[in-house]
Amino acid sequence: MFKFFQNRASKKKKSKGDMKIELKKTELELDPQTISSETKAKRCPKCNRFFAVQAVICDFDSTLLMLTKNNEVELAKPITGSRLDGNTMEVLCSRRLGKGNLCDVYEAFDTSTQDRYIVKVLSESLVWDSKSAKRFVQGAKAAHSLEHENIVRTHSIGTVRAERGKSQPFVVCEYLEGKQLNELITKESLPSVAEVLDIFDGVCAALEYAHGQEVVHGDLKPTNIFLATTGGNVVPKVSDFAVAERLFRELEWDKVCTMTTSIYGCSTYLAPDFIDARLPTAVSDIYSVGCMMYECLTGAPPFTGGNDFVVILAHRDAPPKPFAADYTPKEVADLVLKALEKDPRKRWQSAGEMGQAIRAAKKKYLTMS
Repeated sequence: MFKFFQNRASKKKKSKGDMKIELKKTELELDPQTISSETKAKRCPKCNRFFAVQAVICDFDSTLLMLTKNNEVELAKPITGSRLDGNTMEVLCSRRLGKGNLCDVYEAFDTSTQDRYIVKVLSESLVWDSKSAKRFVQGAKAAHSLEHENIVRTHSIGTVRAERGKSQPFVVCEYLEGKQLNELITKESLPSVAEVLDIFDGVCAALEYAHGQEVVHGDLKPTNIFLATTGGNVVPKVSDFAVAERLFRELEWDKVCTMTTSIYGCSTYLAPDFIDARLPTAVSDIYSVGCMMYECLTGAPPFTGGNDFVVILAHRDAPPKPFAADYTPKEVADLVLKALEKDPRKRWQSAGEMGQAIRAAKKKYLTMS
């Protein structure tokens, strides 16, 4: 079992003249299992070890130490999540993978089975908004019930104690090997037309199932599309269902505008009807799919600008630039442009309908190539 706390053994280091220097065992490292919520401590942001508050640098990698927050100490201990069937699972976060606009992401493992998982913890900046925390939990519960081969599975949900007694919700998701869709979109190369059609056929299948369960995603973007490698095959999987949509529900429009950057990351994939309805819908998910397909085929999103407000206005008023005819077949370009219609009534009316169009275009493309 992985443990954050390690007893440091004495080490010997040779120097010129074969002089031996012995490094003394550190006395300031702390076992996170013994740190109480009232104890002040410091953490190394590089190796994630904990030290007494009087320590300045990490004895292992010489990194400047930072004062810990209560949730960091709690996440260094086993945390318990509730499964859909009422049972519980205990996981231990082994390392931090990154910080998103909405969640902090950790790699973790089940303390009983040693199976690996991903833990997503609601960002501390949103914990103090009780409505946001509540909606995060509601969204996680909705996603918890979704079981589909093209959706990242949510295994359990729970909370850890944050600053000043606040609860910080988390979700435990399946661990996958592969890459995010945005990693395929670079200046040097783009996915092939056939690859794009394969990927979004799976994405539409996920959305068709979720929409049938009355769950709207509301935050579709390339970083939420994971390309899992399973048995030599690549399986597209949609993650973070039912989170952002519920964070926006019932918010005033001026607050939605100011939260666009912090929650969505940017407005690049935001449907224009969201501006009017102020609530994502199944058809606005289809618009976001169109934005991602456009970016995969051209190398850039349909609309860009200096700030979110400019991009939002472009989504509402400006037409996307035409596709390069020598790269994108007409039937593929047409189905993407239909998904990007400003009027939601002119778009594909369901993810299943768009999926059928993608499969038809793929069949025609493969026949001609």
